[in-house]
Amino acid sequence: MKTCNLAAWRADLERVNGFDESYSGWGLEDSDLVIRLLHAGLRHKSARFAAPVFHLWHREWDRSRLPENQRRLDEILASRRIEALAGLRQLGDG
Repeated sequence: MKTCNLAAWRADLERVNGFDESYSGWGLEDSDLVIRLLHAGLRHKSARFAAPVFHLWHREWDRSRLPENQRRLDEILASRRIEALAGLRQLGDG
């Protein structure tokens, strides 16, 4: 799954502490979020071919941190952790 077209209830995103902001540069922060949502017991429902998709052009991030991001993703895959280490509660007012 890619988060470019992902929808989730706010309560579910708060439960897993949102995106993990410890990822840096390009790649895998969306996979991390999806894995933690699945670890939390959420189920995937596809809207493929049933929902419109728009993509806004944007510059791609530097991919030099991809190996570090892959290490982080491998750790979450090997665990049952559902909360982001540096997520909504660490970065926001809530």
